[in-house]
Amino acid sequence: MGSSFGIDTSGGASKSLQTQAIPWIGGSPTFWGRYFNGTTSNTYQYDKSESEFLHQIGSRLLCFARQMEEVSDSTKAAAHADSNMRGVVEAIGAQYLLDRNISPLIFLDVEPETGKPEHILDQAYYAAWSAAMVAGYKTGGSTIRFRPAVYLNLGDNQQSWLNLNAACAAGAVCEGVSVARYLHNAYQDPPPFDSLVWNDERLTPQPNPIPHGRPKAKIPVLVWQYHGDYLSVKLPNGKTRYGDVDFEMINPAYQDAVLSGLIPPPGADATVAMRTVAFTTIRGQLAFETASDSELATILSADATTVQTDRANLQALAAQLGLKAAMTQLLDFAFTASPEAAQALRYWIVVDFSQPSSERRFHIFDRAKNSVESLLVAHGSGSACKDDAARACDFSNAPGSYESSLGVYRCGDKYLEGEHLRMMVHGLQQGVNDKAYARAIRIHESWYVSDQHVSKFGRCGCSEGCFVLDEKVVDRVVGELTKAPF
Repeated sequence: MGSSFGIDTSGGASKSLQTQAIPWIGGSPTFWGRYFNGTTSNTYQYDKSESEFLHQIGSRLLCFARQMEEVSDSTKAAAHADSNMRGVVEAIGAQYLLDRNISPLIFLDVEPETGKPEHILDQAYYAAWSAAMVAGYKTGGSTIRFRPAVYLNLGDNQQSWLNLNAACAAGAVCEGVSVARYLHNAYQDPPPFDSLVWNDERLTPQPNPIPHGRPKAKIPVLVWQYHGDYLSVKLPNGKTRYGDVDFEMINPAYQDAVLSGLIPPPGADATVAMRTVAFTTIRGQLAFETASDSELATILSADATTVQTDRANLQALAAQLGLKAAMTQLLDFAFTASPEAAQALRYWIVVDFSQPSSERRFHIFDRAKNSVESLLVAHGSGSACKDDAARACDFSNAPGSYESSLGVYRCGDKYLEGEHLRMMVHGLQQGVNDKAYARAIRIHESWYVSDQHVSKFGRCGCSEGCFVLDEKVVDRVVGELTKAPF
């Protein structure tokens, strides 16, 4: 399994910060770290208005607790924990977290201690703060559990490491640590993501904290912050204008554990939002291409009530497959981009990568017939989970990754190769799937996608990132998707 890369920023999540990060991590951040209810200032706190942007680019939310110098005062620990948890719940929504059974990871931010003894993490403080996190946040008769973790500097938190070690040896719970160990200084560019290799020995702090119930074990290093304050500049007056992007890499050995504790921001179902792709068939930027002449005339003459009914019917069909949120996201995208074009669209496709490749997860919704057809489809070999190749765990926009990409696509040109039709696709979301055409991502056929292959091997084979269908259906599917009324 490959590693996931992300960033954290003091400022709010934005397009400009995303743009700074993309060249160095091969696409949009898999996750974005932000502060929740720190005790020193509200300037850096996450605002729930950021959720829509993070949802659109497919980034999960990594939660930090910013107590700064107050981690040395154990009398405030429980109140701080309540404030941190309340900040997450109020920004994301209690019901949203409960419905998705999310127990967020939250990293206590411990700053370098040299010259600032008030930054030293107190043993009793961590014990009380983590206990409150484990107890969780009570709301409306339910409890949202949190998973306590710690962020420290590998080279400048020695006493904090010792105190954390002592707290864990005495029974405190720590899910893991995020360590800062920079490869370049802030005035240099970050190292390219594909040049980085996880090295446990280099990233393991000494002494190692001991988790509750396993006195001889080590708390894992979950995340490596390998570059900080990107785009820092030395000014003519000798002062520094610091950048605001820190780069991070998830330990591939703990990727599933970490990702399960990151929050898919509101806007769509947590699983569906992270594991689906959807297709529209668009001519140029404005016209959809999938209705016949007579069907197109009927659809375009439909009044607003009929259009709303058709939308509701598509959502109802999708709901039967657990894909209502994904369909709503696709409809909103298309009708926002071009309402008249969206009106003319007959077929809508959602690929549900939360399901294994042994399941029919390529869903073609037919607006004219109010029906859905579900087909087998392969995912990229680079996306395959380490312990189960039938499932997709990793997604990427990067050339050469052999990973599938998420997001919204439009269908491109069809062509004949060998005995079968094939079709190019175009990713419509920058940083998420916009390199699909350059990667030669297509809908095509192969022998390793069939009921017989699933029966024999328990799954479909893997592609190089393409949406590969059964050769028995690909000509019909591509032909229908590219049928143009003009």
